Amino acid sequence: MRRSIWLLVIIFISCTISACGKPRQIMGRPVVLYEKDVEPEEEVIENEFLRLRFLPHTAEIILQDKTSGVEWYSAPPDASTDKAADYITAQLMKSQFTLQYADVSGVGETMYSGPQSVEQGFCEYELIEGGLEVRYTIGNVSRSYLHSSRDGRKTDGILS
Repeated sequence: MRRSIWLLVIIFISCTISACGKPRQIMGRPVVLYEKDVEPEEEVIENEFLRLRFLPHTAEIILQDKTSGVEWYSAPPDASTDKAADYITAQLMKSQFTLQYADVSGVGETMYSGPQSVEQGFCEYELIEGGLEVRYTIGNVSRSYLHSSRDGRKTDGILS
């Protein structure tokens, strides 16, 4: 059990570190599986202890401990059909993360990765050596903002 927890931590840290590195143009390769209850468009990464399944259409991650068969879901299974969930809870259940921010006047906004990124097609992924890299663009990508560059000059640009 301790090995699988450490392996999960190592996978999480390596994915986080690889996401912080320089962008690379590595094309993902789809893995087609013909197993029961496995969608053919999912990506699979595995080692001797864990199996990671990634569902591109929802950006969900399913991690399975091979020794015990226990599965961990990044989002509740069948979250879209939960009739007891209110609107906010349904958005949270369909999302991998939320982004909360306030504008200059202090008005707060919350954005959800599910409806405001994945469902609009603003999510990309690729298999990289030893892992999976998922990139989200959230919100309205056509907006342009005035922002300062590192040297202090103001420039027009699109933030994503």
